[in-house]
Amino acid sequence: MYQNEILLITCEVIFILLMLSVPVNLLSKNKYIILNDSSLIDRLLINFIVLSNILLLSSIFNIQTLFILLGYVILIFYIYIIKSSSIKKKNEINFSYLIIFFIIILISIDLSYELFFGWDVKWHIYFKAFHFQQNQSFANLINLPINDYPHFGGVLWSFFWKYPFNDYEYLGRISYVVIYILSIFSITEILKIDFLKSAILSILLILITYEYDLLSGELDILVFSYLLIATKFINYFFEKKYKKNNNLIFIIILMIANILCWTKNEGLFFIIFLFISLILTNILEKKQIFFLIIGLFIIILFRYGSMEAIGLKHNPIHYELDRTLIFNFSDFLYRTKLIFFYLPIYLIQNILYLIVLPVLGYLILKENKDKRVKLMTLFLIIHFIFIYFVYFFKAVDIEFTIRNSMKGFLFCTLGFYIYALIIYMDKKIALINKN
Repeated sequence: MYQNEILLITCEVIFILLMLSVPVNLLSKNKYIILNDSSLIDRLLINFIVLSNILLLSSIFNIQTLFILLGYVILIFYIYIIKSSSIKKKNEINFSYLIIFFIIILISIDLSYELFFGWDVKWHIYFKAFHFQQNQSFANLINLPINDYPHFGGVLWSFFWKYPFNDYEYLGRISYVVIYILSIFSITEILKIDFLKSAILSILLILITYEYDLLSGELDILVFSYLLIATKFINYFFEKKYKKNNNLIFIIILMIANILCWTKNEGLFFIIFLFISLILTNILEKKQIFFLIIGLFIIILFRYGSMEAIGLKHNPIHYELDRTLIFNFSDFLYRTKLIFFYLPIYLIQNILYLIVLPVLGYLILKENKDKRVKLMTLFLIIHFIFIYFVYFFKAVDIEFTIRNSMKGFLFCTLGFYIYALIIYMDKKIALINKN
């Protein structure tokens, strides 16, 4: 690799992290307790979620991304130049976080070393990224292949492809690396251990989960990461001091839901399953449940209303229920056999499932009174029922579909199941500290 490319990658990472340094700094820490307790990683992730929603809305309402960039430049100038004295006191950067920076750089270099696109990327995701990189409108998506598929992954890719260099396309995919790494480091912060131990655990999780294919432009890594972030912020609901002062947490979770809704069709279902599980754990008040349901309803209505407005309709070819609902016992056995044959194979290929599912099984047996375990149990049941039906009702060749999508499908929710490992370790650490 040429030295100038390494320099470009380093500058791109710095640019992304700089973009993620605002606007949470503008919020009052006295008003929002979570901001007092949140780490630098969590603040970066909140800013990533805000930026994601801004980019998504700009793509739908045809707002030039240059205006967004200028707005961020003004905010950064205001916070770090005009208010620099107060910022230094509030946000001292621990040099331990340089570990995260170097990990992002290393994986970004790996991303650039062996360039190829995944199957879906070649068919439609790259075209969406190029579409927005060329400042095309939301309405023009109708002219692209598989135009009914959510487009946010292409929007995020296109923004960081275009800024600051407008050079190699893979620079835009470094944003995928950033959210992937930050989300893993964030979830391990639930454990009350020092940064070095947390960093070691995070690095192990990265080593187990990372494959180059994840950064080939496929959207699974985004769903994995946003779902992992949602899990981290949902964890705050189980802490007593956030019982009342949690409005910002609700807003963050709904913003994540909005992004997942526009990233992959499965993302919408996963966030619905997470919300249902959260409601059934009985930790939310009635008005909070109402707020959650109304928020999700508005998000779904906005997505399908926006698509309908430009003439985009969901292609029913993959689920022709008039064919698949015709009961045939031999077909039922054939489809069921294929699903249960391939499911353990692809669970094994996602190696971390071999750790987190047995751990979750242990928690269900031994710690079933824990509300967090109840949340995970409910999600597990709904999720695996969904896996069965989503493949059972495929109208196209079911075996071909399973072999080409199940591994990525399972990886999307792996982020949530990492929570089981965190809960288990949290309990063990608490027991050690008690003794």
